[in-house]
Amino acid sequence: MTAEEVINIKEAEVIKLILDFLNSRKLHISMLALEKESGVINGLYSDDMLFLRYNYTHPTIHVKTGKGRT
Repeated sequence: MTAEEVINIKEAEVIKLILDFLNSRKLHISMLALEKESGVINGLYSDDMLFLRYNYTHPTIHVKTGKGRT
């Protein structure tokens, strides 16, 4: 007899796990890029804080212009 188990995990939870891993390894640029790409944020931040976090902490990952902060 073969036992089969199914685990249902939400996609956002998997992304949060990866974000936590990246944060623990101090891979902050990769973490911010994944947050931007997926739209999943691993934390409780206000809209203002997210704006500042994305636009001023790592200017090299600006997607719209492809350029750093001027």
